[in-house]
Amino acid sequence: MPAWPSFHAFGALVVTDGHTSTIRVSAAESRLLAALVLAFPAPVTEDRLTDVVWPSSPPPRTARQSLHNHVSRLRQRLGPDALIRQPSGYALHADCDVDLRRFEAGLAEVRSSTRGDTARELAVVEDLLSMAQQPPLPELGDDDAATACRRAIRQSVVELLDRRAELLIEAGQIDR
Repeated sequence: MPAWPSFHAFGALVVTDGHTSTIRVSAAESRLLAALVLAFPAPVTEDRLTDVVWPSSPPPRTARQSLHNHVSRLRQRLGPDALIRQPSGYALHADCDVDLRRFEAGLAEVRSSTRGDTARELAVVEDLLSMAQQPPLPELGDDDAATACRRAIRQSVVELLDRRAELLIEAGQIDR
C-alpha cells in the first residue's frame, strides 16, 4: 500500500510524503495544489486551475500545456496516483491526508459531542485550535473560495474557543 501525501494547508502549504519528508514544489505548483486541497475530494476544472496558477494576468497561450507539465512534475514527486484526472478536471486521490478535512471532521465531532468525556473533547478542541493558528491557503490570495474558507475557519475558531472555556469550567480547571 503506498504512502499517500499529506497536505498541510494552515499557513503556507506544506506537502509531505505521508511520513516526515517535505516535498518541494514551485510557487505555481503550490497554487495548483492549494486549489485541489481547497476542493478536496472534488475535482477542479482545468479552467479553474489555470486561473489559480496565473492569478494576476491573462494566462499565456501555452497555459493548458504548462498546466499539464505542472501536473506531470507533481505526479513524479507525489506518486503517479496522487493526482487523478477525471472527466471534470483534476483531483487529489481520496486517500491523501488533507488537514482542512481533518479540521472539519474534528469540528463536526465537537459539535455532535454528547458532553460525556470532557477530557477527550478538550483534547480534540485543543488539537483543532492548534491546527488553526494560521489562516489556510495563503497561496490563493484573495480568491473567493479561499476567502470563504478562511472566514468559516475564523468563525469555527471562535466557536472552539467558547467550547474550550466551557470544557475547562466543566473540568474544574478555571472558575466561572
